[in-house]
Parts: sequence; C-alpha cells; structure tokens
Amino acid sequence: MQLWNARGFAAIAIAVEGQTDVSIAPNIWEQHDGAGPKRTGIYNDSEEPLEEQWMYHAVADTVLANSLLRSMPEVDADKVGVMGISWGGVVVATAIGIDHRFAFAIPTYGCGHLFDARNRYGDTLGTNQVYREIWEPCLRMQDVHIPVLWLSWPEDKHFPTDCLAATYRAAPGPRMVTLIPGMGHSHPKGWRPPDSYAFAESVVEEGDPWEILSNVVDGRLRSVSI
Repeated sequence: MQLWNARGFAAIAIAVEGQTDVSIAPNIWEQHDGAGPKRTGIYNDSEEPLEEQWMYHAVADTVLANSLLRSMPEVDADKVGVMGISWGGVVVATAIGIDHRFAFAIPTYGCGHLFDARNRYGDTLGTNQVYREIWEPCLRMQDVHIPVLWLSWPEDKHFPTDCLAATYRAAPGPRMVTLIPGMGHSHPKGWRPPDSYAFAESVVEEGDPWEILSNVVDGRLRSVSI
C-alpha cells in the first residue's frame, strides 16, 4: 500500500479473510468479529450457499472498497484501479467482470481458465461445476473494456501461461502482458516490478496504457520504443 501512496495514489489493502494486525502465529492473524469465511483450498467451499463462499465475500469486498475510495473527496472517482497478487489476482480477474467502474486493473499471477490447468487447479476445478458456472473469470471477461495489465512470469507453476492467455484473450478491452523470466511467485516479488506502477500512471495521466512500438526486419526484432 505504501508503494502506491509514494506514487500519489490513495490505496486500500483488503484483508479478504477479516484479518486484523494482531498475529497469533506465523502468517496467522486474528480475525475481527465481522469477518467472513476463510479461503478453504481451491474453491473447496463450493457446496456452501453462495453467500457463504469465500470468493463471494472477496469480490464483494473489492466492490465495496471501490465504492469507498470513490466516495472520498480527495480521490478522483474516474481514476480508481485495482491490483491483486496470486489469489488476489484471481479475485481481480473475477471482480472486473462484475464491477465495471475501475479505470484499470492489474491481476498479478492469478487468472481464469484454471479448470484445464495441468496442475492441482485443473485436478480440482475440472469437475467443479460451481466454479465453471459461477466463478470462472472468463464467463464475464467479454464485459471487460478497461485497460488491464496481466503481470506474471513464464515459469509460474500455479497459474500457467496458457490459462493466463485464455483469460486475457477473452477480454475486448486494451491489454498489456508482462512476463518476467525468473520473477518468482510471492507478494514481495509481485510488488517489485515497476511495470504495474508505470501502467497505472500512464492510464490515469494519459488515459491509455503506454505503447510499445517494435521494428521487425526480416523476422528479427531490431528496436523497441516505449
């Protein structure tokens, strides 16, 4: 959050499981009294009523956070974006198909089309009809017309690049894709690349993402300008 604040953005970091800042064990935080459900594996709560599923609350909190930021007089309501890392990226990919008020989005690692991933996601979601019929981000991606930066790395084992590509190709809006070799998968590594901040700044300042123009001669890349 401070990284965005340092660049002039107001920011909210959502505790999507109702965590407080009180640590009760390594990487385990006390929940406040109004906390919703915790994430249980890979959509393992699909048999619960829709309103009791973690993704329902995570997306709803994203929509509410957007409304809260937009209500603040010091915030330009037309320039509110959203970024999420890993599962947060999945939440972002889901939310932008539901809440169309965002100016831009940056799903990092996370994506849709995971039902045919050749990993534990595909093993779990291939037969999960609730995911396929309700939570699959690609179901609503045709409604995403805002600029989106899909930020990941080619070697990611959790969210394969073919699933990432199937997701961003389903959206008609302007898109940019950044794949950083050797990036690694973690929240700090997702915050580190300057691409996300440059992308957001170009959208809010210029109205569009920056452009990359390439000069290809005889099938070989000769030059790139940004």
